[in-house]
Amino acid sequence: MQRYLLIAVGLIVVAWFFWPKKKQLPPEAAVSAAIDEMIAAAEGKRAKPIIARLSKSFKGDGMSRDQAKAAIVMHLQRGSWSKVFIVAQDVAAVGQTQVNVRLKAVLARGGNVKTLADIAPESAGAFQFTLTWELEDDDIWRIVAGAYSRVDVRGLLP
Repeated sequence: MQRYLLIAVGLIVVAWFFWPKKKQLPPEAAVSAAIDEMIAAAEGKRAKPIIARLSKSFKGDGMSRDQAKAAIVMHLQRGSWSKVFIVAQDVAAVGQTQVNVRLKAVLARGGNVKTLADIAPESAGAFQFTLTWELEDDDIWRIVAGAYSRVDVRGLLP
């Protein structure tokens, strides 16, 4: 009986060792995918997936994480925009646990907006974001620092 138990344990250990491991995306790809998820959440007016990407240690533009959470919720509830377009994005890894992102986004109002060409400048706003992402202990990429500013939307439309 003990012999069968040892064989079973040995087979479990061997199976675990050779079992395919979850493949990790490169840092830039992982953060880009997280940004795509956040954009989808913003378009759906869902704050939770966006807030989940803020680190507990987040600091940005003089805001704490709690203040950033409140600002996100306020903008999602009050915002009349329906579509987010990323018009410029630079994602650069700093080692395996930090990624710096600069991006420009156009937020468009109107239900028939499908492309940037559909946007009238007076029905959109544009922002530049500078974000620092870090891979945290739970293997989730989160924003630890960030800043944003308004930019002229006319320079970003075709």
